[in-house]
Amino acid sequence: MNQKRPFPDEIKQRWDSAVKPLNLSSAQQQYITQLVRYAQPPLTLDGFRLAATFYDHDCDPDSHVEAKLLTSALSTAKEAKLGSHYPVFFALTTPRLLGSLNCPVSHAARVLLSDWFSEIEESKSVSRGNFYRHLLSVRHILRIIIDAGWHEKSPYETHSSYFLDAIRSKYLQSPRSRNEQHYNVFVALATHALSPGGIIRDTGNGGGGKGTGSTEKKSIDAWHAEHLKRCVTVPSPKRRRVSTAKHDAQLLSPHQLTDPELRAMGLQHKTPKTPQRSTSEEETEATTLQRSTASTLTRHDDRRFAQRWTSAAPTSSLATVSDLSRLPPLPN
Repeated sequence: MNQKRPFPDEIKQRWDSAVKPLNLSSAQQQYITQLVRYAQPPLTLDGFRLAATFYDHDCDPDSHVEAKLLTSALSTAKEAKLGSHYPVFFALTTPRLLGSLNCPVSHAARVLLSDWFSEIEESKSVSRGNFYRHLLSVRHILRIIIDAGWHEKSPYETHSSYFLDAIRSKYLQSPRSRNEQHYNVFVALATHALSPGGIIRDTGNGGGGKGTGSTEKKSIDAWHAEHLKRCVTVPSPKRRRVSTAKHDAQLLSPHQLTDPELRAMGLQHKTPKTPQRSTSEEETEATTLQRSTASTLTRHDDRRFAQRWTSAAPTSSLATVSDLSRLPPLPN
């Protein structure tokens, strides 16, 4: 037997080859065909009996086939890798997954899983590994909805819309965020953006590497995208142009520069008539202010105001002479 995971059509071919020599009636053959399509059981007697139990419960067929009629065609041995090689059958018949016959949500989940993974699209590239991983993601999301006790009674056209609305609801926001990768696969399959086992080839790197089965999409923050659009349309803030006077093609002393902030306060720099001689660089950079207009402050307050401004000037903390026009403005 092929050790690879069989696709749904390969499971059907095995059953057709095994049942064909039994000379069953057309109704019996139709029953077995529909049962295999629904549950995809292994080619064993136990697998047929268990699949028939769930198929009869979920689909209510018109006819039935006894397992004893297939004794000569089916094996009595148990499948060693049931969950790996027959994942649809394993999910549908395992009680801890979707195999509860008394839960209506589990019944809808079985119908959905069987419908999505009953066949593959031959026109598209598919992978056995991706088919198995996609089925596990869907099974995981369905199990989350069942465990959450979702029993919405609103009318839905399909099982797909029912479970899609359930996993997108605010009540399942927490488990949805914890299982984002499974959720993305489920939504892609539900919206037909991805087919079971489909391969998404990454052509953005310019190379011809193998296709990857990743279905994760880059999340786009709607608020951030809208914010970027607004930033593009908003004009840049106006910049204040600082011009410096020149004398003999040389920059004047910082004391002789016109400071717009000082001018707004009614002050201006005053250059001493006789430069002070000192070996200390800080003393030679002493700032002297003079009122350009009369002040309403008292003489004492006006002097203290000027002293506070000069003591907070950034030039007092610089080790060298700097151009005042290159310093940042004072905070308001």
